[in-house]
Amino acid sequence: MGAALAGLVFSVGRDRRRHNPLLPGKGPGAGQPTIDAAKSLGLQCDSGEKDNVPSGLYQWHCRGTEAHPALTMLVSGNDEGVAEIDVITPTGDTDRLRIAIGAVARTVPPMSSLDGLATELDRQLVDWDGAQTIVGSRGLRVSLLCDEPSQFGEGQCMAFVVGPDPIKPMLP
Repeated sequence: MGAALAGLVFSVGRDRRRHNPLLPGKGPGAGQPTIDAAKSLGLQCDSGEKDNVPSGLYQWHCRGTEAHPALTMLVSGNDEGVAEIDVITPTGDTDRLRIAIGAVARTVPPMSSLDGLATELDRQLVDWDGAQTIVGSRGLRVSLLCDEPSQFGEGQCMAFVVGPDPIKPMLP
């Protein structure tokens, strides 16, 4: 009886540790195709970490390498899928961000699953001057902004791509 009770206590304790949301762990597998595609663009990505807000999302940081230094990508998601993709370029050059968004839209799921999305976004941004704006296509919302160069650097341009609900998968 004592051995059986000890085995039960060990089993319950082990199961509790496995499901404890406070223990560190890698991000959910639903984001892996997105991370793999980011790596194919020459980015280096971490293994994902909880974003420390009540959304329950994980966030992966993908940074440029020598192959593609002018791009950073942040991916947020959970077991259901990818909720947000942020594309950041290290200068205030709107054309560089347009090119980066196009590369991400053509290569990185779930955005790459929408045929022609890169072309549609490029058409909407061809005359964009860097001022804060929001464009949309096929249920996705893209918020854009470029910071001007300052004493801290050359500025940066950012695009935040989300679906209708910012904590749900961007595409069903």
